[in-house]
Amino acid sequence: MIGNVFYNLLNHVGVDKQDPKILELSKQVKSMMQERRFDNLMGLKVPHLKQGVMNLLSVVDLPYEDRVELMKIGYGDILRNPTVAIQGQDSQKDQLDLQVEATDPLQACTIAFKFVVMKTSVHASSATLPKRVYFQMRFFSFPEVHTDSVSLYEPGFDRRLQKIAPGRKYYLNKERISDFGHFRGEREPSDPLSDANILSVLFEVDPSCSKIDDEHLKLAEYMKDRYLTVDIFDADTKFLFAVAKLPLFELLRQRRTSVVCAKEIEASAPDSAEFRCALQIIMSN
Repeated sequence: MIGNVFYNLLNHVGVDKQDPKILELSKQVKSMMQERRFDNLMGLKVPHLKQGVMNLLSVVDLPYEDRVELMKIGYGDILRNPTVAIQGQDSQKDQLDLQVEATDPLQACTIAFKFVVMKTSVHASSATLPKRVYFQMRFFSFPEVHTDSVSLYEPGFDRRLQKIAPGRKYYLNKERISDFGHFRGEREPSDPLSDANILSVLFEVDPSCSKIDDEHLKLAEYMKDRYLTVDIFDADTKFLFAVAKLPLFELLRQRRTSVVCAKEIEASAPDSAEFRCALQIIMSN
């Protein structure tokens, strides 16, 4: 098992160098491999190192049944894009040709990230799970983005009585303010089963407008090698709840007119290897 090899390597180096930090890191890796269940150890994993803590965050293609559910809430057209069916493997990254991107006559890009579902960890405590979240990220040369808040909603439950529970799947609903007069307002989540206007973040890159030389090529290089870090905040406490990392290389069009990727990505605690939740994101270019 890859995890055991990594643990043994770290442990051997720690003992040989008498380095307590490396030994502690090896213990964390061992604990993570014993407590965490990985769907596919040979699948894509994103290395995440923060405050001396190593974690491997799983990134998987959205299962077919989940894609069908998303089609029911208004994503039918975008999820029928043939590129959604392409299974994303890390080996594809080595096959990408940046020269193809450089000579592509379609140099303008509209990169979109749609946040649609959050799955809570089965090991979480209900008291620590947020009812509302917002996201923070920085993409390419754009300034840092703070999104609007979204509510976690499970269809079939009264929102006023709903409690966020471990091991459940929740849709992420954009909130709108209902005006009741006399300067009073109340947050009212939109219904994801009838409203496809779910939280989206768009980034537009057009060298013909920006006048930046080779901007499209710089964007391609960035997406091939970098990850999008998504910070997940509790919208009520404003505390950082979890951190996820999303590989971007699958957004390279390689002369296709468009690409769509539907992903489920794991998010860990900001200061430990604790698995907090998984996000389902639709990204397109």
